[in-house]
Amino acid sequence: MKRLSIFVLLLALISLACASVYPLDFYSTVAGMRAAAAGRSGTAVYEGHNLYVMIWPHRGQYAFAVINRSGDVVDDLLRMVNANGVNVFRMSDLIKWMEANGFRQVDPKTLPVNITTVLLSEMMAAVAHGSRSLITPILIPADILDFDKPLPGFEEVQQ
Repeated sequence: MKRLSIFVLLLALISLACASVYPLDFYSTVAGMRAAAAGRSGTAVYEGHNLYVMIWPHRGQYAFAVINRSGDVVDDLLRMVNANGVNVFRMSDLIKWMEANGFRQVDPKTLPVNITTVLLSEMMAAVAHGSRSLITPILIPADILDFDKPLPGFEEVQQ
């Protein structure tokens, strides 16, 4: 019983620690990047090491994406700036770390033209909104529709 209560306590602590982490879907990411590129209130763009960090509000917290000059999404900020690591618990920690490593806040109007052209285009708006209507395909093995044989786990028992 004691082990079970310790397990439940640990599970509760882990769930409380992760309570403010929200996943971002494609629509939220594109909408946030478009808002940052347009310079909407609550957003910010930081530039440094040929990278752009776009920050926007999401569900009462902040989310960010890192892109390079050609507009490709970068998934490893620490490796790209040759940093030795950072502990980030709040967005202010990330901003302090970025400013200490050569990033500076810039006006979204100074973003490269190819980035703003793509993010703020009507095509990207259509892609973002269209992504909300995508369905998830379900693949069913073709032999499952063969009704002559029993389903796996439901074979007839010979007596």
